Amino acid sequence: MVSVQLLVKTASDLQIEAVAKEIRKIISKSKETKQNKLSFKDFMILCPTKNFVTKVAREIKSNFNIPTKLYEKEIIPDDHWRLLLVLRMLHNEDSLALRQWLDIIGLNQDEIYQHRTEAAKNKIDLFTYCKKLSEPTISDLFKRLEVVNNSKDDIELFKKELLAFPHLNVDNTLFPNVGITLDEISKELPSLGTIIQLIYEKFGIFESEFELSDEDSVLVTTMHKAKGLEAEFVFIMWLNLDFLPSPGRNVEEERRVFYVALTRAKIDVILTFHEKFVVNKLLKEQVMSPFLHDIRRHLNIERKRKADLK
Repeated sequence: MVSVQLLVKTASDLQIEAVAKEIRKIISKSKETKQNKLSFKDFMILCPTKNFVTKVAREIKSNFNIPTKLYEKEIIPDDHWRLLLVLRMLHNEDSLALRQWLDIIGLNQDEIYQHRTEAAKNKIDLFTYCKKLSEPTISDLFKRLEVVNNSKDDIELFKKELLAFPHLNVDNTLFPNVGITLDEISKELPSLGTIIQLIYEKFGIFESEFELSDEDSVLVTTMHKAKGLEAEFVFIMWLNLDFLPSPGRNVEEERRVFYVALTRAKIDVILTFHEKFVVNKLLKEQVMSPFLHDIRRHLNIERKRKADLK
């Protein structure tokens, strides 16, 4: 279940106060239970634009004494990103990469949600669960992964199988740029882990197991720059139809951006948007992003007023 906070009042800045207090509340509860104690670096805030990022980072730090850090990087091209997902699935059976690949190969959000739910019921990770499925689309994916994995000792065959991998959309010119070449000393292909790290470094992205820094701060960035990042709790803010999909951008690409943002959380994702008054009429759920309406039945809506935040 995804948590959504429906924030009242026309002032959209109420979201900042709500998020700041929710962060402190979650940290406080984690200390009380003495299980999985959380700190500020376990939280990430995603915004629709850079202007919102600057505003959130500044106000959460100055008004609520919560340290923040900004994250800037290039947006990774789709061909690099898809290759990265395949390499991650090959390297360590990455469930997060698989979850995103299921979307690429055509599974809808309800189907992916069902598979995640069944995996959780069986107390196994998504990758292990899906590996056992006979569903043709998923079964074919794992067969292709096995073929590529078995070709790692022959670099030319390895590149050939990657070029033929369904939905990967790469060409030969990409391989030398990401380290998929023959090592002149060992005469072997570099390890998959090394190739993955080269791709991350090329675009200023860090693997989930690497910390951005040792600084105990809440990471604030845009949804469009969330690829490759993870946190225990993720807040996605200003999910109003005015901002998502972003004006002038391709709707389906924006939908993918939102999906990637949703999958950044290890424990929970909390979404926020604000209501509006239009000609003396209060608009509530009508102002939500259409992407939220698409998953409305999975959302637990909690309506908060200024008084509730006290």
